Amino acid sequence: MPRKPRLEVPGVLYHVISRGNARQKIFLSNRDFQRYLSYLAHYQHRDRFRLFAYVLMPNHVHLLVETSDVPLSRTMQRLNSRYSQVFNRVHGRVGHVLQGRYHAWLCEKDTYLLALTRYLHLNPVRAKIAQDPADYPWSSYGAYRGQSSPVAVESAEVLRQFSDRLQTARQRYRQFVGKALTAGHEPAYYAGVEGRVLGSDDFVARVRRTEPEIPTERRTVSIDHVITLVARHFGQTPATLCGPGKQRARIQVRDWLAYVTSRHTTAGLSTVAKALSVDPSCMSRGIQRVEARLASPEGHSTLAMLLTLLDQPATLSNRKSQA
Repeated sequence: MPRKPRLEVPGVLYHVISRGNARQKIFLSNRDFQRYLSYLAHYQHRDRFRLFAYVLMPNHVHLLVETSDVPLSRTMQRLNSRYSQVFNRVHGRVGHVLQGRYHAWLCEKDTYLLALTRYLHLNPVRAKIAQDPADYPWSSYGAYRGQSSPVAVESAEVLRQFSDRLQTARQRYRQFVGKALTAGHEPAYYAGVEGRVLGSDDFVARVRRTEPEIPTERRTVSIDHVITLVARHFGQTPATLCGPGKQRARIQVRDWLAYVTSRHTTAGLSTVAKALSVDPSCMSRGIQRVEARLASPEGHSTLAMLLTLLDQPATLSNRKSQA
């Protein structure tokens, strides 16, 4: 079954996880941790999202963010891409650093904010990296204890739930976290409706009303037909798209081909990759780029036009191309 598209809703809470490719480590030194946090702070300032908690583990990252009007996918694409490029350059590596698709659960804030901050801060304890979350330097737990942080952490909203007096609130929050030191993995935080939304029925219903009304039925069309239509729409020919190459125009067409093929036709991503003699992993990254574009009206307009073209009979589209 195809994966559901991401839900992009401004002003809501997301639990985000980025994992190392093939479970490999993404932080090899203290400088790597520091570098990631500096990039996170940069995009926080640029994209204006609120960060309630974070924890950087050796092979993955947890973030608890509340979005602004800037789509989460755009922020994560920039953050992950920048970190991966520098990581490879610093360590003399090539290839993927992070898995192609990060995970994001849209969470009902009133219900999950407090519990999720504790869950993130206890991650090093569950992984047996630290006996106490205060011993682990690469999380936002220190900010909740009054320590300085390289990233602005929205601890006040959580702490106010314990007391109006800051020192009392910090002490009670530490006690709250301490009560769960022996707690294990919480599968409920990774479930949710359709694996995307954690919250009450009313919350889920409100979120679903924000989904774009774009047809999602999967069309049974030949891969050659899809390639021809999409290429023609962008002023290209199928021949110009085949084989390796990093020209911007070719990459843009391939991105849309990857997205339309994998999301809206019965042909799989590997099918279009084979037809174009391109590595499937490159096409997979193209899907992420299109998902970021779909946050804009222009992106939705392009997708709607491409789907309209796919709905035309092959004979009709061929006659138009010969006219």
